[in-house]
Amino acid sequence: MTDLVLQRVVFPSAPDVAPLYYRILDRASAAGSCAAAIVDRRSMLLGRGARIDSNTYFNSFFEAYWRRHCTLDRLVLRLRLSGRGTVRLWRASAACGAGDVASVDFHGENQAIEVEAPVPRPPCGEFGTLFFELLARSESVTLLAADWVALDVNPAPVKLVAGYCTFDREEFVLNNLKALADDDELAGYLTRTIVVDQGTRKVQDHAGFHALPDHIADRASFFQQANFGGAGGFTRCILEAKRLAGTTHVLLLDDDATVEPESVFRTATFFALAKEEFAVGGAMLDLLQPTRMYEAGGFLIPWRTGVGGRGRDLPLESPENVLSLAEPQYAHYNAWWFFACPLSVVDRLGLPLPFFIRCDDLEYGCRLMRAGVRTVSLPGLGVWHQPFYLKKRGWLDYYSRRNVLVAVALHFPRSRLSLAAAFLGILVYRLLMLDYFKAWAVCQGMDDYLLGPSLLKENPQRVHKRVLEVHRSLSPELLPKTASLPLVAGPPMPASPLRRLCAVVGALLRQLLRPSPGPQAVADHVLTDNDEHWYTLRNADVVAIDVPASDSYVVLRRDRKRFLGFLFRGLRTAIRLLFVHGRVAREWRAEAKQLVQPQFWREYLGM
Repeated sequence: MTDLVLQRVVFPSAPDVAPLYYRILDRASAAGSCAAAIVDRRSMLLGRGARIDSNTYFNSFFEAYWRRHCTLDRLVLRLRLSGRGTVRLWRASAACGAGDVASVDFHGENQAIEVEAPVPRPPCGEFGTLFFELLARSESVTLLAADWVALDVNPAPVKLVAGYCTFDREEFVLNNLKALADDDELAGYLTRTIVVDQGTRKVQDHAGFHALPDHIADRASFFQQANFGGAGGFTRCILEAKRLAGTTHVLLLDDDATVEPESVFRTATFFALAKEEFAVGGAMLDLLQPTRMYEAGGFLIPWRTGVGGRGRDLPLESPENVLSLAEPQYAHYNAWWFFACPLSVVDRLGLPLPFFIRCDDLEYGCRLMRAGVRTVSLPGLGVWHQPFYLKKRGWLDYYSRRNVLVAVALHFPRSRLSLAAAFLGILVYRLLMLDYFKAWAVCQGMDDYLLGPSLLKENPQRVHKRVLEVHRSLSPELLPKTASLPLVAGPPMPASPLRRLCAVVGALLRQLLRPSPGPQAVADHVLTDNDEHWYTLRNADVVAIDVPASDSYVVLRRDRKRFLGFLFRGLRTAIRLLFVHGRVAREWRAEAKQLVQPQFWREYLGM
């Protein structure tokens, strides 16, 4: 039996993300003394009277998750401190709020203290989060280190291999390699980082690669292959990880994200005390709004062949929002910006499906769930990722539509009538929003799904080339934001179902009967990106949309010919779906078992 550090208290390297790591409750009262200043990654200096707490996303201890999934009895907070002050331990839960459970005074240099977390008693006998408060009573107090430690445990060996699939994101990858390799304590768990390079610019050709210290380059392996998308790159990471003796778990990371290295450390210790097999996922934080959570775990919504997420657009500066994550909740999948699982699970359930891009993580998570392997999106883990709202009008929608249909067929089978109704509903929605590429993506995604699994055995670049060509031809025009147009609030959604039905019928009749606006017609107002809905666009001929982080408006233009073309195409596809859906779904379920085997993947990747 031994003591195991589960989670380290860490501090940020940039001030804009400080609210994710610590909160200043009281500033120093003495003249000329500072409130709090970060010394390094693990330590902080406080002036007299300063009071901080760790009730934050990265430094709360989400006790309910650890106790539910891990073998954990006695838990202590260990600190090393210099100066004089008080440490107070708090426990918080959604039902009972926050209350202090222990307090220790300290006085001395480089003093080690330990505060044990007691088991909660009725009436608030539930676990939630633990955090500590530090009050400085001397002229200066230095927090040298703080750790959450499990006492007298028997941890299983964990040897993680991290995998990056990258396409022309050299700087992101190199920065993350450096951040992971510079964490000396992490080296005990993270044995190697694999980079599968599918780009036109190679990471190893970048000037930053040649400037890496030897200890970083020596702990990374690089593999080059053609562009097989995220599915092909991550699968190659898994296959290479399996070749390394002693590897127990694989961690998949996105190449356009910045990782918090402590997330990897906590993932490893979470696996070390696991009661059962599970996968672990981390949250996506918005790279442009770095204290906001974009998503922490996702769901497949079969009835509308769509997806949803937990923790969407959640401001994490607020302790109340952090506490809302305390109660364990589960999702169908965690996206592969940060996802780890035991290799024993991969051996049993197979590799990802060759989806090229999008929904490979969704399908794999649903596969795990159906096999009884939960995906735990553990709060306190995360990466800063380029937000998806920047990609809203990209070519990815085709892959989302096609691959979600496959995932539904494999894991949430639906009747042909309900699937046809959902398909036509989504198509009409896209057409009323004047988004003709996404209307094409809805139709083409269904048509390609109905081709069956043979589609996924082909060279993905052939399909991708066609998608890019159509995207270029159907993309809306752009208008520089130097144009002076009034910003208008869109009308609200009709309140009752009857009024919504009447609005949809009226919008369809307008699309069918009214000629397209002439090429000379221009937008006379702007809607925000959040105001772009079918009911705000149903009476529009030409409208400009204010897109975030862009210097141009997107101009949506009603086109009667395209509307009729996609509507009739969709009706033909829906009729075909009614006749062949049962057979196609059976083919997908039968063939999927072969598409996830190592032998198929080695041949597919040309290994």
